[in-house]
Amino acid sequence: MTTITREQALKIIEAADEVISALAGTNEDVHPGRDNMLRLWDDLNDRYAPPEVVRELARIALASLEAEPVAWMHVNNGIGIPAITRSKEIAESWLSKGWYVQPLHLAQPASKL
Repeated sequence: MTTITREQALKIIEAADEVISALAGTNEDVHPGRDNMLRLWDDLNDRYAPPEVVRELARIALASLEAEPVAWMHVNNGIGIPAITRSKEIAESWLSKGWYVQPLHLAQPASKL
């Protein structure tokens, strides 16, 4: 498993933005089909986001999409403060009353992005 730091993720975004803007024709310094475009593309694919990094980013994204809530919250309780439960059954009973229920998930540690 590859660890992706915040700095690496920001650099991937920056490099991808440069390639995307060049492909869209909105980058005044780089134009599709030119050598500098190829350098940007190679930097993105070989240096900042090689296949193992792309795989790890997809794994992180998939894990966050599949993550089960750790708690649920609603604010329709008539007392003006949110109610939070860790019980899925209680959350389902709130839903059965027609209340809006917000699932709550754990955040990934910053070092893991």
